[in-house]
Amino acid sequence: MTTVLFTHPSAELYGSDRTLLQLVQHLGQQPDFRCVVALPRRGVLAAQLEAAGATVEIGELGAALRSDLAPGRLPSFLRKASGGARFVEGLVAKYGADIVHTNTSVLVGAALGAHRSTAKHVWHVHEILDSPAWAARVMRMVIRRWSDLAVANSSATAQAMLDRRIERTEVVRNGVEPERMDGPFVDAAAVRRAHGLPGTGQLVVLPGRVNGWKGQGLLVEAAALCEGAGRSAHFVIAGDPPPGQGHFGAALDQAIEDHGLGHRFTRVPFTDELPSLLAASDLCVVPSTRPEPFGLVAIEAMGVGTPVIAAGHGGLIEIVRHGQDGLHFLPGDAGDLAAAIDGALGNQVGIQRMGTAARERVRTQFSAAAYGDAFCRIYDELDGRGFARHAA
Repeated sequence: MTTVLFTHPSAELYGSDRTLLQLVQHLGQQPDFRCVVALPRRGVLAAQLEAAGATVEIGELGAALRSDLAPGRLPSFLRKASGGARFVEGLVAKYGADIVHTNTSVLVGAALGAHRSTAKHVWHVHEILDSPAWAARVMRMVIRRWSDLAVANSSATAQAMLDRRIERTEVVRNGVEPERMDGPFVDAAAVRRAHGLPGTGQLVVLPGRVNGWKGQGLLVEAAALCEGAGRSAHFVIAGDPPPGQGHFGAALDQAIEDHGLGHRFTRVPFTDELPSLLAASDLCVVPSTRPEPFGLVAIEAMGVGTPVIAAGHGGLIEIVRHGQDGLHFLPGDAGDLAAAIDGALGNQVGIQRMGTAARERVRTQFSAAAYGDAFCRIYDELDGRGFARHAA
């Protein structure tokens, strides 16, 4: 039996939360693994992890936030990180953990505890830290020194965050669960009624966190510039700001009002029925203004046959093939995004063709089963039990 201790910085059900839940669910179906998950608070994620068979512990994990980079914050961050390290070391001892899986690069304190413990340490990087430059350099050094194996969720993340001198690295791309591709989905008309959307007309959806770089404001600018089919489309922004950062939502609402687009935009909170909303939409837009490390919502949209218009940088260009199963636009360019939306919505045959190709691509390249199997192999190799298991 291999005990894996996961450390994770949030408790919602967005990108890295969902991939963690996927992995725990996969391991729960294997007879030789036991999962313990350390979270900073309970949130909606904890109950689902427990339903999958994991033990959940709540405590300080020493996450490095952007606010910790402010002048004068170093002493308080060091205390927080030290507390996180002690908490993780204690959990390793309590559960006899064989492997600590640090899920995201921000958990510096937890990673230190994993490094100092008796367990093997997998550091799973889901982010691209592009500024400040000194912080990115420090993170690359720390990941190299404190991990037994570093995993990136895309080649773009690996190139940005993993030092070339790391002895053991892997790229494991995220996957989509079958039920989020195959349904059953809520009827499209019922989805429209549930969210107060127009009963007819084309829908464009942008799912994800409302923050400073996911591109919601850029989509508002692009919608104001649409001149063709995009002029009559309705836009849906699905998601909430991070806890304590409601100013992002207020700024988005103000931008919609300033552009006079209140009649063409609907904001809906985070929803468990996202696959149904994606399936009811004509297009999904992922306009991230900073390079997206991966882009889970892109493969979720593609998995239900909805083409994606993606900013042409980061991990998104590893997912969306321009002109085949979606489109790229120049990152940060509202005019180019508007042109892509106009062109796509004006070609219904093209949308159907790209949607079919997108669905097939996700089924063959981005399955949840392949994602889970990759980590089972990694854990087996680190734990030194892989040969015995496979021989048996």
